[in-house]
Amino acid sequence: MGQGPHVAKNFDAASVEIANRILAPPSAAPKYAAAVRAGMTGRPIPSQTVMFLTQSYTEKKRRKTNIHYIFRERDSDHEGVDSAARPE
Repeated sequence: MGQGPHVAKNFDAASVEIANRILAPPSAAPKYAAAVRAGMTGRPIPSQTVMFLTQSYTEKKRRKTNIHYIFRERDSDHEGVDSAARPE
């Protein structure tokens, strides 16, 4: 992913780098990514870009790619993360 000449310019470079790091280990290896933004609950916009770039934007695709996202829950502490994402 991320190796095409226009990927970094069409998406923000940080999201491309994160997506490449998530995709680097073998697909059989479980990968966990904490997708949090200070003061925000749910899925931050940058995490949605990473999900698109890693082809892990649905529960089925996350199982296939073995990518697991952790999001801040509504009742989480402002600076902490309480639990893993719930299935869609």
